[in-house]
Amino acid sequence: MLINGLCEYYDILASQGKVIPNGFSNIDVSYLIELSTDGNIEHIVDYRTWDTTGKKPVSKPTQVTTLERAGKSAIASEKIEHRGEYIFGLKCEVDKLTKEKYLVYSKDKYNAFIKTNLEFIEGIDSPVVNAFREYLNNWKPDEQYQNELLLNLGKDVAANFIFCLSGHSEKLLHEDSEIIKKWNMFRSSASEEDKLVSQCAITGENIPIARLHNKIKGIRGSNASGANLISFNGAAEESYCREQSYNSNISETAMKKYTEALNYLLSSKNNHKRIDETTVIYWVESRKSQSDELLSFLLFEDDEAIDDSVLESIMEDCHNGNLTEEKLANVDDIDCSANYYIVGIKPNNARLSVKFIYRNQLGKLLLNVSQHQKDLKIIGINKSVSMWRIGKELISPKSSNDNVNPALVSKLFESVINGTPYPDSLLSGIINRVKTDSDYKVNAVRAAIIKACINRKLRIFKNKEELNMAIDRENQNQAYLCGRLFAVLEQIQLHASGYSLNRTIKDAYFSSAASRPAVVFPRILNLSQHHLSKLGNPVYYQNDISEITAKLKNEFPTALNLTEQGKFIIGYYHQTEEIKNNRNKNKKTEE
Repeated sequence: MLINGLCEYYDILASQGKVIPNGFSNIDVSYLIELSTDGNIEHIVDYRTWDTTGKKPVSKPTQVTTLERAGKSAIASEKIEHRGEYIFGLKCEVDKLTKEKYLVYSKDKYNAFIKTNLEFIEGIDSPVVNAFREYLNNWKPDEQYQNELLLNLGKDVAANFIFCLSGHSEKLLHEDSEIIKKWNMFRSSASEEDKLVSQCAITGENIPIARLHNKIKGIRGSNASGANLISFNGAAEESYCREQSYNSNISETAMKKYTEALNYLLSSKNNHKRIDETTVIYWVESRKSQSDELLSFLLFEDDEAIDDSVLESIMEDCHNGNLTEEKLANVDDIDCSANYYIVGIKPNNARLSVKFIYRNQLGKLLLNVSQHQKDLKIIGINKSVSMWRIGKELISPKSSNDNVNPALVSKLFESVINGTPYPDSLLSGIINRVKTDSDYKVNAVRAAIIKACINRKLRIFKNKEELNMAIDRENQNQAYLCGRLFAVLEQIQLHASGYSLNRTIKDAYFSSAASRPAVVFPRILNLSQHHLSKLGNPVYYQNDISEITAKLKNEFPTALNLTEQGKFIIGYYHQTEEIKNNRNKNKKTEE
C-alpha cells in the first residue's frame, strides 16, 4: 500500500514539475567552466549562491538537474562528468611544512573520464558539444601543475563543475538538446543481460527488477548519507536464490518513483513533522493545489499553510467542532473523495522502520478531526486543543523528561484520524496526573481530555453521551455528584478563610475522595460545618449541599473505578467553574 501510494503521488508531482524526471538526478554544483570553441578553459565562474538565513551569510552549491548519476564507488566516470578530479585529472594536496598547495595527477580517473565521454558524444554536432570534444582531446593534466585557475580553487578542484560555451552561460552542456536525445536513446537501448526481468509487484509489468534501492534522506536519527526503506543483506532473508532487493520484486521504475516521492515529502515543510523519535509524513492524492497544506494545518495547526479564505473557514469549523457533511459538500477547493496517507517512520541503523500507515478519504478525516475537537469542548476552553498540548498534560510539570510514550502518541493519533475510542492509557494517564500533581491538578485541558475519553467511548459503544460542556444539574451519576460536592466543600473552606489558605481539602483529600468517597466524605462534611459557621451558614452553599446529597440519598460509593474517577473529576471541575463564574458576576454587580 505504501509503495503504491508513493508511486501514484510521484505521478502527481511529475505532472506539476515538482520532481526530477525519470533518468535524471540532482547534483550540487559549485563552479561553471566556460570553454572556448577550441576547447580551452577561458574562465571558471563561481556558481554557488548565498544563504542569508543564518547569522552570517554563507555560500552553498547550486542544485542542478543533470543526467542520472550511477553513484558507483569504484573508479568509473559518469556521462557528462561533473566531478573535478575526473574532469581535470588532478587533485589538490597541501605541503605539511610549507602549507603550499600543489596538484597531483589522477591518471586512472582522467582516463576513465576521457574514454566514457568521448564515446558518449560521438556523432553529436552542436557548438557546446564540439567545444567539449576539443577539451577532451586537448587537455593534458600533466601540463597543468602550475595552472593558476586550478591552484586558486585549492581543495575545490574536487568540487562539482558544469560546462558552457564561453559568452553563452545559458548554453549548458548537460542541457543541450542533442545530449538529452542521446541520453534517452542510451537509456532505452541499455543492455538488460545482467538484469532480472520479472513481474513488478507494483505495476504488474514484466520489466527489470531493482537490485538496489535508492536511499531516503531526511529521517532524523538515520545515517547522514541516507537509509533504505527496502533492503536485504543477509542469506536468511533470501528466497528462490534471489539476492538483495530482487526479493522485493519492485521494478527499477517503481523504485525510482517511490524513493523520489518520499525524498520530496521529506524536503517539504508541508508534508512532514517530527513527533519525538518518529517522523510523520503525510500527503493527499489530489492535484488540487492546497490539499497537502490543508492536511498539514489539519494535523499540526500549521497556520502558515493556509492562505485561502474558504479553506480558513472550513478549518475554523473543523477546529471548533462545527464541521458537517453539508458544509463540506459546498466547498470546491477540497477534493473530499481523495485519499490521504499518514505514515510514521523511525530510523533503525541503515534501514527505516514503518511504525504506522493510515489511509482514508480526506473528507472523513476532516469530519473525524472536527468530532475530536467537539469531544474536547468544555467550559473554560475557547480554542482547539492541539496534540502537543494533550501530550504535555501527560507529563508531570516537575519532570525533566518531556517525552511522551510513543506507543500512546501513535494510538491517540489513530483514534483522532479514524474516529475510534481514545486509548485507555490516555484516560488513566490524565487521571493519574490529576491525582498526583500537588500544585497542578485539574485544569481545563485535563478536564476536556477526561470528558472526551468517557463520552467518545459511550457514544461509540452505547450510542449515548453522559458529560456536558458545563455543569449538568440533571446528572444523577454518583461519581459526578461526589465531584460536585467536593468542589462545594472546598469553596466553603476557601471562603471561610478569606481565600488565603496555602493548603485546602483538595491537597489533603482529593485523591482519596476520587477513589473511595465513602471513607472521605463523612469527614470533610463534618469539617464543612465548622467552616459554614464562620460564614453564618450562607443559603447558596447550603442549597448546593442539600441538592447534591439528596440525589446521592446520603450514601457515598465505597469505591470508584477509573471511568467513575474521571466523572468525579469532571463533576468537580464543572462545579468549580460554576462557583467561579458566579463569584465574578457578583463582583461585577458590586462594582
